Amino acid sequence: MVDCPFVFRPPGKDAFLFYTGRSTKSNLWGIGLAYSRDLIHWMKYPGNPVISSKHQGVLNHNIDAVAWLSYHNNDYLFFEAVEKHVNGLMKHWVNCCPYSLQRIAGSVYRKLYRSLSKTSSQVIQHAKGRAIGIAISRNKIHWQFETSNPVFAVGHKHSWDSCGVFSPCVLKFGEQFFLFYGGSDGKKVRTGLAVSRDLFSWRRNSEPILQPGCQGGWDESSALIVSILPLEDSYVAFYEGQNRFNEYGIGLAFSQDLIKWEKYIDNPILTKGSEEGYDSKVVNSPHVFMDSGQVYLFYGAKDLKKKGRCLMARLAL
Repeated sequence: MVDCPFVFRPPGKDAFLFYTGRSTKSNLWGIGLAYSRDLIHWMKYPGNPVISSKHQGVLNHNIDAVAWLSYHNNDYLFFEAVEKHVNGLMKHWVNCCPYSLQRIAGSVYRKLYRSLSKTSSQVIQHAKGRAIGIAISRNKIHWQFETSNPVFAVGHKHSWDSCGVFSPCVLKFGEQFFLFYGGSDGKKVRTGLAVSRDLFSWRRNSEPILQPGCQGGWDESSALIVSILPLEDSYVAFYEGQNRFNEYGIGLAFSQDLIKWEKYIDNPILTKGSEEGYDSKVVNSPHVFMDSGQVYLFYGAKDLKKKGRCLMARLAL
């Protein structure tokens, strides 16, 4: 798969795209880099992945969902990942076992986990045990993991984000950095907010800023802000929603202070497509990008074979 696109364009240069990649022949997750002049035709960096589970660090397993930020002549990538707790003979067996058998074992484990936890939500399973880390670079290709990773971890035992924090979205407003993230308590996924002045020490809001919808709604299990676009006098967030049947959609929410958000009344704005399409199974991970007055929405999609791709939609003017 390729998924979770994050697009930016330095002034006067080609656009960059960071994305999550995963192979069908190994259990390696990684972050890839691609370039484009027109935002439609993309060329992958031949040395991909630029970040992967092979990097040394505590938080380096199943790396996913990056957010890029430039600050003080450095490039920062915020990412979500889990620590790999496999030791001794089990670790040796897992590493030596053919990946086809690893996939079968993983499928059995996920089914067992769903039956024991009484949840079938894919996003809640994905969030379990996840934390947020930082990698630093000066050229967008060679990355060094921050030694203090994770820089943002789960909340206290009974909090709404006690089971996992993931999908970082980092923006700078004034002298402060704002981290929007998904938080799971094992039952629902909500969006939280934390604030920092140095990118490493974060003060989180005690309550989530975006809640899942009502029972039976398209976003009843998860409401996850992935991308935010500043307007002249407010902000619009693009968020990923999921219902009880693991069906995804993309919606909008509006705010004037980044804390109180109001969902768009006609959500979702984007849902899965026809059975023949690249997006016939899932649409998720929306990333909004404005270039030369045009608004682009990059997002992840999966077909009926669960093969993931990055797609793009343009706002009709």
